[in-house]
Amino acid sequence: MSITLLNLHPTPADLQRLVRDGMQRSPRQLPAWMLYDAEGSRLFEEICRQPEYTLTQREIMLLEQNAAAIAAATGPGLVVEFGIGNARKVDPLLTALGSSVFAALDISLSALEDALNGLANLHPGIALVGICCDHTQLKQLPHHPALEGQP
Repeated sequence: MSITLLNLHPTPADLQRLVRDGMQRSPRQLPAWMLYDAEGSRLFEEICRQPEYTLTQREIMLLEQNAAAIAAATGPGLVVEFGIGNARKVDPLLTALGSSVFAALDISLSALEDALNGLANLHPGIALVGICCDHTQLKQLPHHPALEGQP
């Protein structure tokens, strides 16, 4: 089992600047990613389990039904998921693809760690790279040996 975590969150000085700048705006605002700590992630998971919130269940159903076809069309290679959450959506793809490397991006370090630990138990042969970041601001994946040269 191979898990690597890369934390690309802003430094404390940058966080202070973001908060100061956000409080000077009208209306006041903070980046949404600041809400995604362990409790924010737990609340989001609760929302996803509500019967009215069908998006996650539909995505999982589609991936389970089509994982083999996706694998046949793309072949093995690096799989990247933007917003890993609890990793329920990526599991069918990892099983079908037989990829050796998976990169998970999430704003919540605690959610990222929990998701990768769960995936490591299900997919012990896959190198798991967790990248804690605001993926809306990420221009490219960071350099890491497991990610280099992957299709």
